[in-house]
Amino acid sequence: MGKQEAPVKPDVCTAESCKKTSARFGFCNDHFEEFKFGLVKKDGKKAADYEKKLEQFILFKKKSAQKVA
Repeated sequence: MGKQEAPVKPDVCTAESCKKTSARFGFCNDHFEEFKFGLVKKDGKKAADYEKKLEQFILFKKKSAQKVA
């Protein structure tokens, strides 16, 4: 009686309501980046502290863009 996981198609992104093809670890490129940052859990659902992490993620992306420019 372990956890029952929804069947996942290996060619579709695991994130909720995403229809893109998966590129890495079952996620599309956009959601893989969010997964690395902790916004999305391994099962494709949002993290419990999603809003807090999203703010940090946006600031991180802005700083990264400024370094490149």
